[in-house]
Amino acid sequence: MAAKHTLHVALTEPLARYVTDRVASGEYATASEVVRTGLRLMIEREQARDHADRGRAPPGQRAPARTRRDAR
Repeated sequence: MAAKHTLHVALTEPLARYVTDRVASGEYATASEVVRTGLRLMIEREQARDHADRGRAPPGQRAPARTRRDAR
């Protein structure tokens, strides 16, 4: 995927080491892939939390089964 925007960020040493280690392990090809994955996970978590606050499952996930107690 070609980058549409370039953004330079400063990372703490532990975060920079984490990114470098993920790339060195071969799990990711570039530091940008590591950061994009992290941001996508944050977005998914926020969407799940927002949907949970509204009592619904996020898109692509099933709502929790209702129990008899829930029906009361």
